[in-house]
Amino acid sequence: MTEARPILSDVGLIPFFDVGNDINSLGQRWTRWLRSFNLYATGTNSGQWNKKTQETIEEFITRLRQKAIYCNFGNVDEAICDQVIDKCSSKRLRRKLLERHNVTLQQLHETAQAMEAEEKQATLIEQPIESVNKVSTYANDTCSEPDYENEDDDYAFTVYGNQGKVSKFTVNVGGIDIPVVIDSGATVNIIDRTLWEHLKTNKIKCESKTSSKNFYAYGSNKPLTIAGSFNTNICVNDRCISADFFVIEEDGQALLGYKTSIELGVLTIETNVNTVTDNVVKTNYTSKFPKVFSGVGKLVDFQLKIPIDKSIQPVIQPLRRIPYHLRGKLEEKLNELVEHDIIEAVNGPSQWTSPIVVVPKKKW
Repeated sequence: MTEARPILSDVGLIPFFDVGNDINSLGQRWTRWLRSFNLYATGTNSGQWNKKTQETIEEFITRLRQKAIYCNFGNVDEAICDQVIDKCSSKRLRRKLLERHNVTLQQLHETAQAMEAEEKQATLIEQPIESVNKVSTYANDTCSEPDYENEDDDYAFTVYGNQGKVSKFTVNVGGIDIPVVIDSGATVNIIDRTLWEHLKTNKIKCESKTSSKNFYAYGSNKPLTIAGSFNTNICVNDRCISADFFVIEEDGQALLGYKTSIELGVLTIETNVNTVTDNVVKTNYTSKFPKVFSGVGKLVDFQLKIPIDKSIQPVIQPLRRIPYHLRGKLEEKLNELVEHDIIEAVNGPSQWTSPIVVVPKKKW
């Protein structure tokens, strides 16, 4: 036990292990003491085990799991739960977790992630915009438009593709070789939760990050569930770059996006397209039939009948208020459609009525 003295002097004074006279229970007592010592030592090492201010619960648990490798914990998940409850910066989260009896690491992870998302959204909604709320004392001072973060949605087209028909190749991500699919239509790099757990088990070299963007699979209106993101080095042959990967909860293929594929040299886009400088056929037709290639264009002497299910109760929706600054433009557009015989005025009641929704465009 002499080797344990320097460590004990760093973490504080706790009783040494007493061998005693009962040899039969020596192993069992040693196991209990060692577990208590590990919990005490890691619990008092606040510089390594405290949750950082900008750190998400996913990043905190990952860091705790990496530190736990050097400890002889009997149940690693239970030890991580104790550390999260003790060291988390949110008092509300701590009380929420303590309300539950024998909370598991999975339950803790889900509860903490839900509260983080709730807190983030509430903060953005409740945050005041200074350029709107400020009082100006300068003459002829005009209000400025508030700044907005770029919230353009990103897309991944091959997340749920047929795995058997998609060709894959191997890239090195953070020191670990994984198979990926090149997706020229994807704007980001994506891996699923299963692959992320595999990378963590093999000690990937990366830097965890947070993201508030939405990602959509091809043909889907429902955004993918983002667990987090990380930055790492991606290598193919002798070429290496630094890029971000996003982790999704849904099962899917590992995708290498357009930008990363171009930078790694594994995707090339040919720009040489054959063009026709003088399309004689097009010119002949447009000059021969000018009415067909000018104006709005519509079918002549044809009336379309839309089939309607008579069992459906007709709905008359109330009129929407049109903004004052758009009423003039709307009236001009309606008159234009009437002149081209695209729409016509109705003098009597109609069984089905839908309100006009005016959406301004840039040219307005």
